[in-house]
Amino acid sequence: MNRIPVGQTIAQAYRFAFGRYLTVLGIVWVPLLISLSLLYFFRFSAHAHTVGIDPMAARASFLIQIVNIVLFAVVAVGINKEILGLPRGSRFFYVGFGGAELRVIVGSFALALLFIVFVVAFILAVLVLAFVARIVAGQMPLDGRLAIAFVLILAAVAIWLGLIYAMVRLSFLFVPATVAENRIGILASWELTAGNFWRIFAIGICVLLPFIVVTLCAMIAILGPGYFAFVVQHAQDAQAIRDYVAQRMAAFDPYVPYMMIASVAINPVLYGLIVSPASFAYRALVPSTPLPTAEAPGPIV
Repeated sequence: MNRIPVGQTIAQAYRFAFGRYLTVLGIVWVPLLISLSLLYFFRFSAHAHTVGIDPMAARASFLIQIVNIVLFAVVAVGINKEILGLPRGSRFFYVGFGGAELRVIVGSFALALLFIVFVVAFILAVLVLAFVARIVAGQMPLDGRLAIAFVLILAAVAIWLGLIYAMVRLSFLFVPATVAENRIGILASWELTAGNFWRIFAIGICVLLPFIVVTLCAMIAILGPGYFAFVVQHAQDAQAIRDYVAQRMAAFDPYVPYMMIASVAINPVLYGLIVSPASFAYRALVPSTPLPTAEAPGPIV
């Protein structure tokens, strides 16, 4: 059973994200500009402030989400090809869309559908357990009912943790396996990650936690420190929250072009940190993976 080298994978991810910045920029800038342009014209335009009550704006938001899934697949495949040493075309931009990208998109939707099935099964299992517990505990004293409730909570938590465990193993190496093996790599991810769940967890914490902290700080800076207090106070009024967010975002409309430029500058690092750990882990688990060619500028690791 192969083990993912945790420290080495984390170091390689950070080294790739920062040391190969221009390489990743060449992969992400065209898809990112497409995504930001759609976001600007449909979400940050004056009509976007009616999101939630305007059916056309809601459809535009759904379209943006679909396009972003496609664009992320393009970027993820490009970064994985770079790390796995597979040809990807021009080093100045990457807009490839072929079998690898299509397989990643199909696999992503399959994982999403599988997650929905798991969640529905989880809800049904909890309902069944609750129904059985209610029948069993009907004539029991208070202590017995409390014990059954405690067991029910533990069972629900165990089932939910099992769901997380399954999804992590099915998805972590899905993209690099799909790119390297020319097939949808969901099952390959499951096989390769056997015995590596906690290693993947550690990698995710060390690599993604800084990204999550930066994102939260950016949200607070944009929406204001009172945003979360407002959301808590109006938790039952979704329209009030939408209006408040629209009001806060409207103040930034004149600065959106500059924010887009900053996003293009920052996102190569973020994409590198998000995508590369799985690819380096895959390379460690499958030593026969082709290494970068001599023509590739700069070291990968």
